[in-house]
Amino acid sequence: MWETILSIIVKYWVEFLLGLIVAGGSVFFKRYARLEKAERQRAQEEHYAKLAEDIKKNNEGLIEHFSAKYQEGLAALDNQYKEMQDTFQQKDDMASKEHDRLDQKINIANGQYNILRMVFYHFRGICLKTNVVSY
Repeated sequence: MWETILSIIVKYWVEFLLGLIVAGGSVFFKRYARLEKAERQRAQEEHYAKLAEDIKKNNEGLIEHFSAKYQEGLAALDNQYKEMQDTFQQKDDMASKEHDRLDQKINIANGQYNILRMVFYHFRGICLKTNVVSY
């Protein structure tokens, strides 16, 4: 009888101890898995942060490069604009001089026309007075 009681107690105590070992192992495993997951996430976040920093540096370099190219392009366009503006100003000045010269010629032609008209009227008046030509 003691044997049976003893065997039952040992059997259940062994089961109880094995249950504790398994339960402790599962708690330990869950804790280890959680810590491993947190470590992996931290490493991944660190990797992504480094990657983002590298991308940012590359983008800053590209932005600086293209900004410099943009400024060079703007300077070139400014120079071309100023050259065109100077050319147009020179052509405008030449056109203005030509216009003034043509105005002078027109005024001279009008003066000559008025002189010829006066000479004609004077000659006509002389002819009418002397009855050379009758109208």
